[in-house]
Amino acid sequence: MVINIIDESSNTSKSIWDYFNKVKNNNKVIAKCKHCKNAKYSITNDTTTNLWRHLKKMHNSFLGVSTSQSTLDKFNTKHIENKNISNEFTEESFRQWMAEWIIFEDLPFTIIEGHFKSIIERALKIKVVSADTIQRNILQKYSQIHNNIHQELQASSKLAFILDIWTSISIIGITTDNASNNNTIIDNIELWAIEKILTFSDKNHFRCFAHVLNLAVQAGLKHLKEEIEQIRNIILKCHSSSQR
Repeated sequence: MVINIIDESSNTSKSIWDYFNKVKNNNKVIAKCKHCKNAKYSITNDTTTNLWRHLKKMHNSFLGVSTSQSTLDKFNTKHIENKNISNEFTEESFRQWMAEWIIFEDLPFTIIEGHFKSIIERALKIKVVSADTIQRNILQKYSQIHNNIHQELQASSKLAFILDIWTSISIIGITTDNASNNNTIIDNIELWAIEKILTFSDKNHFRCFAHVLNLAVQAGLKHLKEEIEQIRNIILKCHSSSQR
């Protein structure tokens, strides 16, 4: 078994590898946290999302985040389970479990009807609510979380947005409309990509086909304005005629 430490010190920008050692074990690349004995992650296609997530969870201070600082992670869908749901099986607790199941799995409300409803009612001897009822329950849950976030933001004097961008060796493409200022944005992104040694150029800039098609149709309709007006008048006369 051959283990090599890969040198990442040449990275000029602030890098995740300031906090992890990149170890090559046979054909696998493993990232080991410099501050945790047993924290290690397999690296695939140079993605480092799990590493940043570990750093944020276990070593917030390295990122300049105060341990007393409040974040909105607690409102993430992974953390919105109702802690008030009893472990005891009741119709009410089952309804809330179904609501969370639909939310987490992004399922249609109607999934609880039909054959599913028949099986559950026969097996568990309980009444399964309708899709409309479960929809109301979920919307009430959404409203509750929405209000909690609103109150949290109102109580904060400062607000910071941090983006965990997926690491890639290239940008596949950027789609925009035909506004001229988008060309300026693309030019600046190209300069940024060169600085970061990323593959990107104006060839990766794509015009939105739906937008282009809409502009073409609107331009064509302007040339047919008189004809369209005549057709509209004919239709109005036909509708108003008693012989139609």
